[in-house]
Amino acid sequence: MDFHVRFWKDDKVITRYIGSVFLGHGSADDLMHHFNEGIKDLPVHNIIQISMDGPNVNLKFFEMIKKQIFNDHGVTLLNIGSCGLHVMHNSFKCGVQASTWDISSLMSSLYYLFKDSPARREDYQKVSGSSVLPLKFVNHRWMENVGVVERALLIWKNIETYVKKVQEKEVNKPTCKSYEVVATMVKDPLVKAKMEFFRYIATHLQPFLGHYQTDRPMVPFLMADLGQLVRGLMSKVIKDDVMKEIGPESTQKLFALDIDDKKNQVTYSKVDLGFSAAKELRQAKVSDKQSMEFKLQSKDFVLATLRKIMMKSPATYSVVRYLSMLNPKEMVSNPSLCKSRLKKCLGHFVSCGRVNERDCDCIIQQYDALLLNIPSIGTSMFADFNPYLDRLDEFLMTHLKNQEFEKLRSFVKLCLVLSHGQADVERGFSVNKKVEVENLKEESVVAQRLICDYVKNVGGIKK
Repeated sequence: MDFHVRFWKDDKVITRYIGSVFLGHGSADDLMHHFNEGIKDLPVHNIIQISMDGPNVNLKFFEMIKKQIFNDHGVTLLNIGSCGLHVMHNSFKCGVQASTWDISSLMSSLYYLFKDSPARREDYQKVSGSSVLPLKFVNHRWMENVGVVERALLIWKNIETYVKKVQEKEVNKPTCKSYEVVATMVKDPLVKAKMEFFRYIATHLQPFLGHYQTDRPMVPFLMADLGQLVRGLMSKVIKDDVMKEIGPESTQKLFALDIDDKKNQVTYSKVDLGFSAAKELRQAKVSDKQSMEFKLQSKDFVLATLRKIMMKSPATYSVVRYLSMLNPKEMVSNPSLCKSRLKKCLGHFVSCGRVNERDCDCIIQQYDALLLNIPSIGTSMFADFNPYLDRLDEFLMTHLKNQEFEKLRSFVKLCLVLSHGQADVERGFSVNKKVEVENLKEESVVAQRLICDYVKNVGGIKK
């Protein structure tokens, strides 16, 4: 388990590694003990959030630590759900499983069929005339398997040739289970259409992961980005008139839509399969019944993905909706809605003991003043703000540096230190793996990680 903290330094949110504990499959009590050990030198009452990836043991741990901090200090942790990146991976996984196509088994079998067998690789290269081999499928990072499926599509004719030559006994028949899976899938006339649809949905979700694998404060943009992502998925399986009724701006209504109501769903013949999957379906020699089943399975794929996102994503938490009032584009396009969200957000923070009720009126007045100042600052600066290239913390602190915005500035800092995901922690696991050597003690790993973190924060070894 890695410990990281987020804090402010020089008007910028910093994420810093503070230690590791190697637990294996620890219980919530183990997590609690090591967490308390890891933070014993920190002011516990200042902890406002514990971010995590969401396994049940972590959820139980969160409730335990939340209760402990409330009992000891009378304040409540803010909660915006588990890591949005993990939610997206797991939602896509649910979609793949709902389709019953067993794409993961095919991709894994393709890789392991040739991985540890030079003889099979030689046979494959001899009969196909190609040295391009399948890539490794990663079961716990579903969205990162787009390249794996694209490679499989690229070499599929070669795979078919290899299986054919095995059956004709021109090359030795593998005795492993991986070959049996591949040989069975080769007989499926819709296997390429299934892989193309897998790729189609994955590439729709991928931009979100790319944008949010960052240390920048991104919570104020979560609602809009998740709304855009969900709207795009819904357009493939939900009727156009239902989508028009919701409107292009109402993200809250979008997440409230009952996607399981048959009245809201398109018929199987109108499911959006994407250009490549639709082309493969047309070219496949299948019956009308098989075509219908494929479209229904594609529909189940999208609905299962949507269901998980709408149930587990951070957008289900009210504070995520409220924090969109710090989105510069929203501040320009809909200032009255932003004011309403600010008041609701303050109410939530007051109930958690994080903001003094007497400061709320002052914060609201200063926020109004900031909105009134936008034309003089430059409306285009706010309207054209790009959260994927620019830092919101630095942008807002530039316009809140005057004394007149002191209370608002403190509140904004409290909001922006909230973490949207586990990107830095996940990278930390990779660092751990790189520094590990045989018999390296836990303290030595922590020491090396601290050095790596310091070098990264100062901008490299030369600095």
